[in-house]
Amino acid sequence: MASDTGATRKLASIVAIDVAGYSRRTETDEAAAVRAVAALRERINESAGARGGRVFNTAGDGFMLEFPSVYSALEAAEEIASADDPQVRVGVHLGDVSVTPSGDLLGHGVNVAARIQQMASPGAVLASGDVRRAIRGTLGERLKPQGSVRLEKMTEVVPIFALASAEGGKVKGRRLKLPMLPLAVAIAVVAVAALGWFASQQFWSGPPAQRIAIVPFSTLGGGEEVKAFASAVTDDLASVLSGNGRPIVTGDDAQALTGPGGADRIHRLGVRLIFGGTVAREADQLKVRVRLDDARQGVTLWTAALDGPAARSEQLQAQLGARIIAVLNCTSRALRPKGGLSDPDAMTLLLKACDIFEDQVGAGDDPQQIFALLDTSRQLTQKAPGFAAGHSLLAKFDAYYRNYLPPAMNEPLATEAKLEIDKALRIDPADIDAHVALYLLRPTSDFVGRDRAIMGASFDPSWAYGEIFRGAFLQDVGREQEGLVAYQRAVAANPLSADQDLVLPLTMTGQISEAKQELARISRLWPLPWIERFNLYQADHDWSGLQAFLDTPSQQPKILTAANIDRLKLVVTAARTRAPRDLARARTALMDLPPGAPIPLGDRVLQLSWLGFVDDAFSLANRASRDDLSPSNPPTVLFMPQALPMRQDRRFMALAARWGLVDYWTRTGKWPDFCSGPGLPYDCKSEAAKLAGKRS
Repeated sequence: MASDTGATRKLASIVAIDVAGYSRRTETDEAAAVRAVAALRERINESAGARGGRVFNTAGDGFMLEFPSVYSALEAAEEIASADDPQVRVGVHLGDVSVTPSGDLLGHGVNVAARIQQMASPGAVLASGDVRRAIRGTLGERLKPQGSVRLEKMTEVVPIFALASAEGGKVKGRRLKLPMLPLAVAIAVVAVAALGWFASQQFWSGPPAQRIAIVPFSTLGGGEEVKAFASAVTDDLASVLSGNGRPIVTGDDAQALTGPGGADRIHRLGVRLIFGGTVAREADQLKVRVRLDDARQGVTLWTAALDGPAARSEQLQAQLGARIIAVLNCTSRALRPKGGLSDPDAMTLLLKACDIFEDQVGAGDDPQQIFALLDTSRQLTQKAPGFAAGHSLLAKFDAYYRNYLPPAMNEPLATEAKLEIDKALRIDPADIDAHVALYLLRPTSDFVGRDRAIMGASFDPSWAYGEIFRGAFLQDVGREQEGLVAYQRAVAANPLSADQDLVLPLTMTGQISEAKQELARISRLWPLPWIERFNLYQADHDWSGLQAFLDTPSQQPKILTAANIDRLKLVVTAARTRAPRDLARARTALMDLPPGAPIPLGDRVLQLSWLGFVDDAFSLANRASRDDLSPSNPPTVLFMPQALPMRQDRRFMALAARWGLVDYWTRTGKWPDFCSGPGLPYDCKSEAAKLAGKRS
């Protein structure tokens, strides 16, 4: 949106670079220093240009660059930092910026990138937690946590990551620079460093006695393979929790907590929870046992066991990691010094509910597990009536799972959800799950009400569910770029979870290459939901992928009947050949709906548009009213790549008005992304005004 100064705002991937020790070099040989910077400038221009980036500001030995994606920004940063002469320090950040009429970028996002760059050691590439949350695949795995720090001249604390070399070896990371302190404080800091505090590189500005210790797994049998598995799980946990801003203790410091003098170390390091476990190999199976203990009261809060084939250790690692991270993320609000949990029995109930949800319920297809989840959540509210998150957790589960249970239970669960929302908000008006529950209780077509419920909810980097539903809502109203950011945050909270991936959000924003990378990553770990795989194949015109999908029964969900498969095969054949006969057969199959039957927007309408039958797509879509919109039949399909021919047609605004979207866009001033896209043959606001005039 334009500001009074003529600047526009956007999300940008920023790279800040300066030459390490430049002032010192100019004092010894100014001419050589100037030549080195000139050569660096050429290298920067070449690396940025090859990836669609640009230099938007320079000052002496400093350069500020913008890139179209965090992937290209991080790749360029690594390439530029790899040269030895001159050595540079690099900071990378994904954040909000203002674009001036001259093309310069200003604002908080630029400032954060510059502050991070100042912390880098020579030759190092440091990235913010926002970058880590947005990066998937091998490149993301090379970002190693460097702790959470308070940025210079700023109030916020952000997690910092260093890009490790692809070849391995020692990571170039932060410069450990102590601020000027009173002598007594400085001595205390040095004493702590001698104890190994700084060795763990965990800097936390939060309250004492809230850290989580990640004790290295004990291994039994299996040799190096088992040790590597145990080490990988530990690294996953440390990376994700650190990226979420959670205070942790790892390595030797964590191991020492369980030995002689452990109680003193627990107190000194402020440890509240201790996580540990064992990994054993028996024949061809890996057997993992984990536990979470209350460090102060010496009681076990949660245990879990997971077994799997050693030949599929990567999948087992993901399943285990996702489950552990979900449980540890659940402790974020429980560990708050104000409004948290002190009763270990209440903490056990909280962790049990989170574990059931992550590991056993998931998509909600097991009523018995849903009942167990609701019962556990009710016990938590009775055990800890002053814990806001307990009430909101029950409200969220009520609001979500009422659609999976017998219809007679819908109204009682909705009533209970409203009561629990009120209790949660009286204790904590900012409780995120209370806002999620409010959102879930609103009809899909109540765009204004859902906006008020979910868009004002606070952001918690360790709690994915607020961002998941925020992202879903933004996709429903056509704000795909903002939706992608919300989903990136959700995935970062638990990147190993089967419930979160970026395939669909990346596909919707046209980032097909990145979507393929995410598809490859998640497919190694979990069976990917079929709709995301199918939509990516369509958007990429990947005929072989589509055909293989349709010809492989194991990839197809149970909800697809033989008739569904046959119809999809006709669609794929028509899209591949474009032969009139094939197109006609596909059209007939897609339009063959009995009068009065529900209109499956994400299936027939989308595919008619994709094949070029735009009139038919509008005809079918206009049979759907606002009441037909639902979580399983959302308006998101209107903003998929396959629906581009519909959006290019003026009739699209009338359809959007029929569903209530135009009223939402007009009342809030929050217009969808396609309205500012290139080549649109009409103006969204003008068309909206015409439609309003006709209605009046």
